[in-house]
Amino acid sequence: ENFTFGKDRKGTATYLKEKAETLGVKTVIVPTIKQDGKEISSTFMKTLLKEGRIKELNEISEREYSFKLKIEEGRKLGREMGFKTINQRLSQDLCEIRKGVYAVRVKIADETYEGVCNIGVKPTVTDENERFSETHIFDFDKDVYGEYAEIFLVDFIREEKKFGSLEELKKQINADKQTALNIFKQTERKNRNG
Repeated sequence: ENFTFGKDRKGTATYLKEKAETLGVKTVIVPTIKQDGKEISSTFMKTLLKEGRIKELNEISEREYSFKLKIEEGRKLGREMGFKTINQRLSQDLCEIRKGVYAVRVKIADETYEGVCNIGVKPTVTDENERFSETHIFDFDKDVYGEYAEIFLVDFIREEKKFGSLEELKKQINADKQTALNIFKQTERKNRNG
């Protein structure tokens, strides 16, 4: 009902309905959705994503936020540390997602897996500023370069940070993996108990 468009945003939902109906197009204006007194708008949803409030975003939208991108070859540092990852370059048109580590579900072809994902610029291993999604999929060892993976954000774990060494990074990835596994156990229990 608060939709606007056109020059100076003068076009309104009512105007659109009136014009559409002259063309025989049935138009329904839906009321603004509110939760706890807050208007649920696309701007509000983008803010939740930008702030890493993924659980709240998923609850409101009744689905896990996801993005689907092509898997690219990386520097293979994860493999050397014992954490093989899939790398995806985050496109400029993708909404801003808070930099950090997330518990994720990953869909490749028709299979879905669990994993842990870093979204950001990989500050420990590069000085570049390009945003990437780098995902370690649990119990997964397939070659999927060039395929598409859909990453479903389940919960935010921690901020992205630069580590003093690859050994420190490896320890933190182990801790992040354990945190993600605990998140999936809690989610599974919650789903079972309704």
